[in-house]
Amino acid sequence: MKKEVRCKKCKQSIAVKSVAEDRVVLARELGKEFELICPACQTVFTYHVNDVKAKKSIVSLVFVIAVMLIVTFVVAYFVFKNFKVDKIFYFYYLLGLISIPAVIFSIHTKAETRRISRFNRYMK
Repeated sequence: MKKEVRCKKCKQSIAVKSVAEDRVVLARELGKEFELICPACQTVFTYHVNDVKAKKSIVSLVFVIAVMLIVTFVVAYFVFKNFKVDKIFYFYYLLGLISIPAVIFSIHTKAETRRISRFNRYMK
């Protein structure tokens, strides 16, 4: 989850660097009002904690996909190397090999969406 505000002058997104999961923790870290410099127009503005919006992070999505691919290939290699898989069971093996990463991805996506929704819903 990435947090950002919009520049009051040029309307560009400004990243808010924080690991806070909600606005209360964000207010403890940065204060109720904090100053940020817009990287596009180099203007300093004061923002309130309620101006911060959470969005999906591409970095976490790429990380989850990379981990899923690595785990899938390691499991596939381990199974083919150490167990004799009959041709009749290839379909079930491939189904399991595809469904486990899909379940992990859907769990991550649901948790990320819930965290973003919780952050954006709560305003002091």
